Amino acid sequence: MLGILRLMIAFSLIIAAVYGVIYLWTGVLPEHGLKVLATVAIVTVLSLAIMVLSKPASGSKNS
Repeated sequence: MLGILRLMIAFSLIIAAVYGVIYLWTGVLPEHGLKVLATVAIVTVLSLAIMVLSKPASGSKNS
């Protein structure tokens, strides 16, 4: 479960770094930047919810 969270955080940081470079280069941020990061946040929350709901109970044994 921590793997997907690390992946999404790394992906968000890469996107933020790209927008930082764009801001340093042009002096303005693209208008759709917040929408992109919001979409990544929604995908992260949905993937974590799916992982938590699909995780087997701690007492059950899968053989």
